[in-house]
Amino acid sequence: MVKMHSDGRVSMTKKEFDRMKDKVKKMSDKGKKFMKGGPSKTKKNELDFTTKKSSTMFNRGGKRQDTAQGSTRVRRPY
Repeated sequence: MVKMHSDGRVSMTKKEFDRMKDKVKKMSDKGKKFMKGGPSKTKKNELDFTTKKSSTMFNRGGKRQDTAQGSTRVRRPY
């Protein structure tokens, strides 16, 4: 039997805890899927794996650079 304490704590049996843990795990597994070019998980109305306006670095070939290709001027990549 699950009991709520006055200070916000919850008491439950091990069987209840295991059942709840399994349910939470099933729910969290559903949200992990993503695809390149799909909707962004952190920025609404944007695509994932694209350079966002708030980015401060270029990402060319897996390397992080702060200048445009062929330039020496430091700028943001948008």
